[in-house]
Amino acid sequence: MHYQFAELALVVASGTLYALPSFVALRDHTITADHVEALIVNALLGWTVIGWGFAMFLALREPQSARRKT
Repeated sequence: MHYQFAELALVVASGTLYALPSFVALRDHTITADHVEALIVNALLGWTVIGWGFAMFLALREPQSARRKT
């Protein structure tokens, strides 16, 4: 019984960590091209460390419109 709980907790924690860049990209409730890029990269390459890191980078960076104004 305890092993089943541990396995379930591991699956939930892994799934949450895998989807973290997607959650971060959607945190401000507006969809921009950068956020869509982050979602696509996370879905296709998030299972690799490099892909996950790049998706997180895309999710955390400033939107293009804000970068152009400065």
